[in-house]
Formats: sequence, structure tokens, C-alpha cells
Amino acid sequence: MISYFEERRIKCVIPISETIRQGVRNAYRKLVKGRYEDEKHYRKIYKHGRYKIEQLFGNIKLTWGDKDRTRIYELARLFVMVGFILWNLMVLLKLSFSVFSYMHYRIVVVYLSGNFQTFSK
Repeated sequence: MISYFEERRIKCVIPISETIRQGVRNAYRKLVKGRYEDEKHYRKIYKHGRYKIEQLFGNIKLTWGDKDRTRIYELARLFVMVGFILWNLMVLLKLSFSVFSYMHYRIVVVYLSGNFQTFSK
């Protein structure tokens, strides 16, 4: 996974730990570990931005469930993709209804206050 992002020039920020008996051997993992430990701004981005991603996945799991009762990988992948698409549509609908309700509220308030202009002379 790390190699996939690194080949596309996306910088990974992952805390990778090594134990006394087991060190980091993979070149990509060493690169990411060094980046996380050496450059403080990456560590700050990771610590301050991680909760947003974790919160999104948690909300999606609460809404759609965290298990797909299938053993077929492609079908499970399809379920996840459909779940994300439905989640995005749901968020879009909520936003659009909130914008329309706010616009309706503003029109009603302006109309009731008598501060509206007409095009007639």
C-alpha cells in the first residue's frame, strides 16, 4: 500500500514502530518511518487530522454496519463502494435541504417584515 502511494508521489505519514527484536526492513517502511520521525510538520498533520478521517469511517460504519456477510471479495468491495456513494448522496441531500430551508426562511422573514421591493411603479 505504501509503495502504491509513493509511486504516485503522495507522501505517506504513518507512525511505524520497531521493537527490540524486530526492526523495519522494507525500504518503503523505512522511508515513511524516517519521514514521520524527522519532520515535525508531518507528525503534526497526522495527529491533528487523523480524527477527521477516523470519524468519517466511524459514522459510515454506524450507518451501514461494519460487516458484509459475504465471502466473495469483489462483492464485498462493491458493497463498500455503494455504501460510500450512498453516504455521499445522503450528505449532499442534507446540505441541499438545509440551504433551501435557509433561503425559504429568509424569504418569509423579508416578506413579513415588509422590506421587500417589487418591480411595479
